[in-house]
Amino acid sequence: MEKKADLKTMTWKQRIGFVWDYYRLVILAVVAVIILIGMTVHHYMTTKEDISQIVLVNAKSMPADEEPDFSEFMEQYGYDTAVQEVVVNDAYYVDLTSTDTSNLYSYQSLQTVIAGGGVDVLGADEMVFENLAQSGAIADLTQYFSKDELEQLKDYIFYTFAAGIRLGAGSWPVEHGYYEKECILGIALGSEHKEAAEQMFRYLLEKSNLD
Repeated sequence: MEKKADLKTMTWKQRIGFVWDYYRLVILAVVAVIILIGMTVHHYMTTKEDISQIVLVNAKSMPADEEPDFSEFMEQYGYDTAVQEVVVNDAYYVDLTSTDTSNLYSYQSLQTVIAGGGVDVLGADEMVFENLAQSGAIADLTQYFSKDELEQLKDYIFYTFAAGIRLGAGSWPVEHGYYEKECILGIALGSEHKEAAEQMFRYLLEKSNLD
């Protein structure tokens, strides 16, 4: 019959060793739960609300330390930078001339994200933007701009309906290095942040030196 350990006769070092030998699995489980709870709390306390998702297709990916500063936009429209942020996603690459499976998956993934409301403002090269406009993924700008405003932008309007604005040299996307010469910018039809999407779209046009 195993003799019970007498903690009273043990030194503190022996007691610690005894507890660890017999209860380490319980201790490790409790520690893991505490860490998990801490990580969850930290995540919810530090995660900011995305007020606008800008997706730039076939753009040059910018290093993290070169991400654009939207503090002016946030201040202009009364957003709180402590809990809200603008996100720029330049990770999508789509080659409509390729039949590669991974390329097809990337395009389908982009369409799914747009349909699910995960895109507010979208920029792309002409071929990709036109394809997305034809598929009904891009909003008609007459929903956001008056006839007079669109008349002023008529030289830049892209597609048979006012789906997007062509931006070239001196525009925000080109000046920030996402595109070499030009891109088409529009508002995603499925945007869940329609007001912020319009605000961001107008802000980017203002920063694009259009006549």
